[in-house]
Amino acid sequence: MEIDNEDKEKLRFFIKTGIVVLSFLAICAFGIKYIPKALSVTNLANARELPIYCVNSPEKKVALSFDAAWGNGKLG
Repeated sequence: MEIDNEDKEKLRFFIKTGIVVLSFLAICAFGIKYIPKALSVTNLANARELPIYCVNSPEKKVALSFDAAWGNGKLG
């Protein structure tokens, strides 16, 4: 059985397309597996620390604190 040039070209196109598609899928799989580990989400743009005013607790306790540096902090 002889394969003519048109069939050879179709086979080459099929193989090249398969290589491109499989490469794309491998790159996507690599990205899905390793990129989330490399990225992190932070909230450093709004790094203003706020005090804790209350905490839900079954015990009845009172805490008292004083801000000794009142007025020295920057707003924003």
